[in-house]
Amino acid sequence: AFQSSPITSTLTIQRDNAFLAVAAPSIVARMTTLAVPRLSVNRTTREAGVSLNVNKNITRRYVLGLDGKLGEKWNWGASYQQGENYNRNYMDPNLITGNLTLAVDAVVNPANGNVVCRSTLTSPSNGCVAFNPFGAGSPSAAALDYVMGRSDFATVTKQTFAEASITGALFHLPAGPVA
Repeated sequence: AFQSSPITSTLTIQRDNAFLAVAAPSIVARMTTLAVPRLSVNRTTREAGVSLNVNKNITRRYVLGLDGKLGEKWNWGASYQQGENYNRNYMDPNLITGNLTLAVDAVVNPANGNVVCRSTLTSPSNGCVAFNPFGAGSPSAAALDYVMGRSDFATVTKQTFAEASITGALFHLPAGPVA
């Protein structure tokens, strides 16, 4: 297990973002003057704390081999192998990028004046919580819960292998046996 740094992501902020209008009205005015519809910003989500990454890996392998003679000139051999690898990895907290994309697209709801996710205007029950990316400590606890989660990854890989062989001289030539 190890801890990783807080998660950094590139966010697309629309010109009509409700939080941008409060945090930097001069930037909104400049974007409007220059007809810039959106901007990209990088944000480190320190509010979620460091991520704990745990990896568990188990490998088992079994091998059986036998060999012997068939008469005086022939040998035989056989082997069987079976292996299994189990790997489980989880990271907590981990960014849910699809939710973050929806959550940073925050607008003012014209019906009540509240800041909501733009997606909530067309799908009111989608559960999106608007995320304020401007300033340390600016996202609400509910917004952090919406954009952060635990990622789990588990795989099992199995391999089975069997082989058999017979070796010996088929006949002899002047240069030696053909085996």
